[in-house]
Amino acid sequence: DLAWLPPLLALRATGQGMASPIALPVRYGVSTYSTALFTRADSKVRVTDDLEGVRAAWVDRRSTSGYLVIRALLRSRGLDLDTTFSDEKFLGSHDAVAAAVMSGEADVGASYVYLDPDSSTGAAFPRSAGWGNAHAHIIACAGSIPSDVIAARRDLPDEDKRAILDALSKSAKENNPIRAMFGAESFVAPAPEHLEQLVEILKSLEDDKKVHSVLPSPG
Repeated sequence: DLAWLPPLLALRATGQGMASPIALPVRYGVSTYSTALFTRADSKVRVTDDLEGVRAAWVDRRSTSGYLVIRALLRSRGLDLDTTFSDEKFLGSHDAVAAAVMSGEADVGASYVYLDPDSSTGAAFPRSAGWGNAHAHIIACAGSIPSDVIAARRDLPDEDKRAILDALSKSAKENNPIRAMFGAESFVAPAPEHLEQLVEILKSLEDDKKVHSVLPSPG
């Protein structure tokens, strides 16, 4: 009846009519994150047109935020990723990618970023990212991406879906095992834009059958 899904699996399941998203966990005040291709603040690599011949660091070939989504974005912008990078390394964690970029071992890397909108300018700035407090420049960014999705089978009665969302919402107001299991401070009903923003760039997703999510911590 229910599944706890990483974002790309949730997108595939809902797109194929197998499931309906009914709730998103909220952690540290946010229910979504973005993925970024970043470099050092003093790097000469500023935009995607500067990527030819650079060395790239990735988390894992199956990582949502550390490989797949940002590469799908770059491919959707016309980059040939078979020839763009002079070297590519898979380092296994967001911390390792950040360390490689900041030390100069790699020129660019991919990791998660939580963005806060600036109401005065309309721009967004990082509130938390895989590179921590290091000074970084974001070359390209894709999102918003739901960190994970609680989904129900498509034919589950609507009253049951509403009851589940109501139970999840109430659990966040007390010391409840459900809240502890999800590590969530609250739950929100998903809006269409939570998944629809990914549709176009995911048409360029590579190795679609081997997707998992490295769910990032916003702490």
